[in-house]
Amino acid sequence: MLKISHNQIEKFNQYHRNQFIEKMLTYIQSHSCINAEKFHEKELKKDISDLINKAMSYGYTKQNDIYYFIEIILMCGVNFEKEPKYQELVSNLNKNKEGRLVPIKQLYHFIKRKRM
Repeated sequence: MLKISHNQIEKFNQYHRNQFIEKMLTYIQSHSCINAEKFHEKELKKDISDLINKAMSYGYTKQNDIYYFIEIILMCGVNFEKEPKYQELVSNLNKNKEGRLVPIKQLYHFIKRKRM
């Protein structure tokens, strides 16, 4: 029987988190509207890690969902959920009427359309 320790699982999870952070860093540096050159890479990685935690606090745990959450933050600002103009969106972040998590991709496209 194969036995995997908790420590091994943690290392595996951290490795994949770091890979995702690297992928998001590359994306932000090459595609984002923010001027990433003015930030140190170490600071950006820490910021991305904080944004991942923020997305997870809303219940988004899949990489694709976290990507869309970070995109929303890049479009609307890091504290968008505190701004009155985004209150309707924030109320949708947590749960829909049936108590299920609203698909973040749907919210992303909703914001993108409103910003055009």
